[in-house]
Amino acid sequence: MNHENFIQVVAALSASGRPSKNIVSIQRELERKPRDVGAQADLARAYFYADRLPEAVAQARKAYALDPSHLAARCWLVHILALSGAHDEAIEVGQGFLSGAPGETLFLAVLGISYAKAGREADARAVLKRMQDAANRQGKLPYMQAQVLAHLGDVEAAIDAFETAVDDGNYNVVNLNVDPSLRALDGNVRFVTLLNQLGLTAMSHLKV
Repeated sequence: MNHENFIQVVAALSASGRPSKNIVSIQRELERKPRDVGAQADLARAYFYADRLPEAVAQARKAYALDPSHLAARCWLVHILALSGAHDEAIEVGQGFLSGAPGETLFLAVLGISYAKAGREADARAVLKRMQDAANRQGKLPYMQAQVLAHLGDVEAAIDAFETAVDDGNYNVVNLNVDPSLRALDGNVRFVTLLNQLGLTAMSHLKV
């Protein structure tokens, strides 16, 4: 897919995937399959992107309790706890599943965010180094690296990495304007330009 087509697809996904719509559709799915851990974790994610953090925390805990080994359930619990201020708990859960785990790079990203939010800059930068080593083995991980950099306050480096994610065709960029943890970037000229390039509404005008 060429770059122009990728931008069009991102804009279409954003327009059709507002958080409130996602919440309703996932809740309907859970009425049919209440023990679907993936769907329970998806609902936590949807609450998070809708900026409904208390509900996201409660839902992430519920998904994790159903199956602590579930990749998405654990990742979203760590991420949401870190953003809710429960840094120590987020770090404990994240560290406990790193060694040899499937999706290790995902856990590195959310653990790096947790360290950054807890003010443990040296640990967060050590995670970034591990992520770079993983990227050298597995391919580029610019979106996840950008998230950690953003929480460390390295705004320009974070936007560089987000721009690389766009160039690489990483569909996670559809979340750039609905991720409440990236609000520190809102208003930055380069970030706003990137959102405009993707056809995404600025965070200050978020529609949920």
